[in-house]
Amino acid sequence: MKLAMNFSLVSVPIISIIINRYKKEKFMYDMILFVLGFCVIIAGVGAVEGTAPLGTGIFLATVGVMLMVCGLFGMADKGELG
Repeated sequence: MKLAMNFSLVSVPIISIIINRYKKEKFMYDMILFVLGFCVIIAGVGAVEGTAPLGTGIFLATVGVMLMVCGLFGMADKGELG
């Protein structure tokens, strides 16, 4: 569990660097991030339902939520949410 928490602390700046790199372009990277985050959450739930430990599922769900929130913020900055 400690390794998963340390990795999540490292992955947040990496995700923000990726998002800042693609913010200048007009392609829908934010929507792709949102959908990718949703898929990662589903993968985490499926892993826990299978044979993976609960810590792995929590880690995958946390990363998925971070991706979804980053995608939402990007879409809100561009005015794509309505």
